[in-house]
Amino acid sequence: MLFAQLAVVFVGIAGNKTEAVEHQLAPVLDHAGVTELAIPTGDLGALARHTDVAKEIVRNLHVDGLIGGALIAAKGKLTFRLVIYDADGNLKSLGETPLVGKKLSKDDLEVLGMNLDDEVAGLTKKHHPEPAPAPAPKPVSPPPVVVKAAPPPPPPVVVTKVAPVTQKPATKTATSAPPSTGLADAFGDDKDAPPALGTPAAPAPRAETHEAAAPATEVGDAVSLDDIESLTGGNEGPTPIVAQASSTLHLHAGVGLGLAGRVFTAPAAVTSYSSTPVGAVQFAAGLEPTARTALDVTAERTLTMSSPVSNGMAATTMSRWEVTGAYRAVRGAIEISPTIGLGHRSFSIDSTDPSRSPDGDYSYLVLGAAFAKALGTHVALRGLVAFEPVLSGVEPTEMAFGEATRWALDVGAAIELRPIAHIFARAAVDYQRFAWSWDQAGARGAGGATDSYPSGTLSLGAEY
Repeated sequence: MLFAQLAVVFVGIAGNKTEAVEHQLAPVLDHAGVTELAIPTGDLGALARHTDVAKEIVRNLHVDGLIGGALIAAKGKLTFRLVIYDADGNLKSLGETPLVGKKLSKDDLEVLGMNLDDEVAGLTKKHHPEPAPAPAPKPVSPPPVVVKAAPPPPPPVVVTKVAPVTQKPATKTATSAPPSTGLADAFGDDKDAPPALGTPAAPAPRAETHEAAAPATEVGDAVSLDDIESLTGGNEGPTPIVAQASSTLHLHAGVGLGLAGRVFTAPAAVTSYSSTPVGAVQFAAGLEPTARTALDVTAERTLTMSSPVSNGMAATTMSRWEVTGAYRAVRGAIEISPTIGLGHRSFSIDSTDPSRSPDGDYSYLVLGAAFAKALGTHVALRGLVAFEPVLSGVEPTEMAFGEATRWALDVGAAIELRPIAHIFARAAVDYQRFAWSWDQAGARGAGGATDSYPSGTLSLGAEY
């Protein structure tokens, strides 16, 4: 899918308690004509640190230019870092400014605003050049002029010479060059370093600040927090950037409709069961207290279902709920989040027919991992693999076969589309399979039993 070229965008500030600086930057960004754009928190951190994946992230956004920031704490001092990329993902500028009382000073904010205006104008002009001037119209020949006879010459006029007045030329005032920001040392030669923003210095001609920095082709070209720490002369280890958007807490909720079924296979002494897919409704909600942690709740239930028994059809219900917590251990192009939680699955037939298939009742522990892969800025793939040992639940076969050992495997996948900010649509499939084994049943329970629940869901939700 191809997306229209956007303007220069601001993707947020990584770090903790960024609201004050973002509030200061809002009118500056608005004056420069910068558009806000939300991106995954992992991408924001990679852009702020200028890692080797930053170029790919910017290119996938299809923008004229990108502006991001980060708050860095080192040795008890807070510094604001600003990075600017062009449409090809090359680092145009990287600058740092110490904060005063967790805010930018008035002078720093004014200088940053002037520099941003110039940078944004340069980025948009590169991709939207001014149209060539229209050709000048051809001159029109004037109409013929009738020449009249010249009048007689006027009487001679006596001109008196006056001594010329000599005017002293104005003295040319030299303009001092702006002081160095010190960030060029992190890139080697000053000519190859990207221009810095946010340094309080008198405005000066920016002939060199519009030159794009050489693209980083190796990991060594990236500016890390170690580089910034060495520039400030600190001897303590750098404080890592916690990538997050303007607010630490994020909430999401969604509702979906789908199809669900059940397939139960058992030894000959137990009645098996197989159903056609029936309609089901699903609810999901969750929150992210930090950039790396998440809590989720899901619940689903069949809308209407019935099963054949000896005296006709009996009402049947399938339901499931889960509460899980995840920690985002790996962030970047692929995110991996170990997951732990509790769940319950039940299947019941409203009948006392002794020959019917047994009900299913499972309370289980969730031990798994969730995966996420972004495909551009609007589409993502998600997956889940979990091992689920059963902790408790009613066993209808316990009287005949003894207590069973039960456990499950759960595999799920989804494709997620985000057409606009805060709204997502998701198509998901899931397969949960419980295994039964009886140690005391002998030949009657040979091979055990399996209880499988396939499902598919289309859902719509919102995230803030």
